[in-house]
Amino acid sequence: MFSPEHKFIKHSDQEHEKSLQIKKFDLEYPKKFTDFFLSLFKKVNIDASNNLKSYFQFRDYENGSAYLDSTSYLSRALTSSNPSQRLVLDEKLEEEFEGYHLKMSTDEIARLDEIITKAYLKKVDIKKLISLMEVETDQVKKNLLLLIIQIINPNAIPKTENEVKIKMAYGVPYVGDCSKAERHMLSYISGRHPNPRHGYVNLILDNKGSPLMLEKIDLGNSHSCISLKPVRINRVLIPAGAIFAAKPENKPIRSTVRWFTTQKRAGAINFVTGLNHYRGFEFIRMSLISIPEEIRASAGGSYYLDQQYLTEGYINYDWLTPEIIAEYAMTRLEKK
Repeated sequence: MFSPEHKFIKHSDQEHEKSLQIKKFDLEYPKKFTDFFLSLFKKVNIDASNNLKSYFQFRDYENGSAYLDSTSYLSRALTSSNPSQRLVLDEKLEEEFEGYHLKMSTDEIARLDEIITKAYLKKVDIKKLISLMEVETDQVKKNLLLLIIQIINPNAIPKTENEVKIKMAYGVPYVGDCSKAERHMLSYISGRHPNPRHGYVNLILDNKGSPLMLEKIDLGNSHSCISLKPVRINRVLIPAGAIFAAKPENKPIRSTVRWFTTQKRAGAINFVTGLNHYRGFEFIRMSLISIPEEIRASAGGSYYLDQQYLTEGYINYDWLTPEIIAEYAMTRLEKK
């Protein structure tokens, strides 16, 4: 008989060393990534600044990840209260609108948002971007194309079947870029974190009672989350496997849910809280689990290597995806 718990534990117990031995590092991947986006900017008439280009530049495996770093840089353009932040894609438009928002009242900011959208749509070939995204098979490129399209026009992507709407919040707790969020949370829910009593993971449920996010508390910076479903925030659709900062209304709620039953494992999940307990969220970056296992190492760069090696073989999480975590969490919720 198939046991989700047995599968979860078995895969989690695989050593990283074995995982790394069979891992195919495509050393050409970062360069292909850079060439694709720098060429794309020219094709669709985006005048990217040198600063923007630097986030898409080829990196060796000791200097970050162009995928994660670029999503971190673009995040401020997607969930900011200031529409001028959206101009980060195009330096000519940024120069044209420089100081524009300072001349406007709070009531006129919404109008500025519309003006910027019109300016983008007049200049940039968004139809080509959407066409490229629809046929793209590389999830890294597809995710970034989705974000870029919505910076240009926040209303470009229609509502999808599985998305969950969440509130945007201001003044959220500082979490930085939360570079070790994946390592902390995924090792914790597998019951293999080396310091399980130094923090905990909270499972956030959507308004239908389904798993929506994992939130880490007292593991590094508190209140960073990994999304397990696509979410809609500030009109923008963010794919599953994204990092958010959360602003709780109340403390997480202690739960009777047993994450593991076949053996004792310190850590796991012992808090389950509903979405209505949060004032809102802020998008930080995409995470390693937003992309398939076969390209996770190549696209993850030093983020991937750092998180793998620092775990010293105590957990393998290459196989984990937002969908697998959410499905397993649901089986535990149903048996509480």
